[in-house]
Amino acid sequence: MFKTTSSLKDCQLRAVDGEIGDVRDFLFDDENWTIRYLVVTTGGWLSGRDVLIAPAVLGAIDPAGRTIATSLSRAQIEGAPGVDFAEPVSRQREVEQASHYGWPQYWATPNLWGGAPPPPASPLPPPAPEISAASADRAEEIHLRSSAEVTGYVVGARDGDLGRIHDFIIDDADWHIAHLIIEASNWWFGRKVIISPQAVRRVSWTEQTAEVDLTREQIRQAPEFNPDSVFEDGLHQRLLGYYAALPKEQ
Repeated sequence: MFKTTSSLKDCQLRAVDGEIGDVRDFLFDDENWTIRYLVVTTGGWLSGRDVLIAPAVLGAIDPAGRTIATSLSRAQIEGAPGVDFAEPVSRQREVEQASHYGWPQYWATPNLWGGAPPPPASPLPPPAPEISAASADRAEEIHLRSSAEVTGYVVGARDGDLGRIHDFIIDDADWHIAHLIIEASNWWFGRKVIISPQAVRRVSWTEQTAEVDLTREQIRQAPEFNPDSVFEDGLHQRLLGYYAALPKEQ
């Protein structure tokens, strides 16, 4: 199923024995364009601190009730190593979180979710694996980005500005980012268009800009996207086919 990050923001996460808190942000891997963690603000039971929740422990999503189930207990979350969100999440912090919860080490192999199968996982997390310091050192460079921070980045096509990143469409089967929603207010009468992350050829995190390997006209001729309707798998496939058939820039 396809969902936008904005539709999941503020949803309530539930442990097996009570509420956890509300989703406030998503951290995605800028190499594979995959959601690695939900950032959740806990309620008064944990002094309102933020915690990381990996997709591997997520269960059913109830859009109407705005809840997301997890296989975690509140005790597991309470006992997890702390994360300082004032700084980028380091690989060492990821190692500590993975060791505590038994989460897959997605950075360990080129596969989308490391050596483990993609989420969702079993009802209860597996025993914590042994994670060596050497394993963490080999992947020390951090590639986690905040979806809230990236929203608003200016996006440029080959022949001019497209607009700004407005939202992200994710596939909750494996939590990869399937498309970016761009607010094309400065060239197409306020329309919203969608592009695949694979079309992004460069992102400047310091300048807060992105460049896509497409022209405005190629995007204009793409299958129509209605931001007010549910994103369907059929549209996803038509978009993939359309962009795959375009001639590559020489």
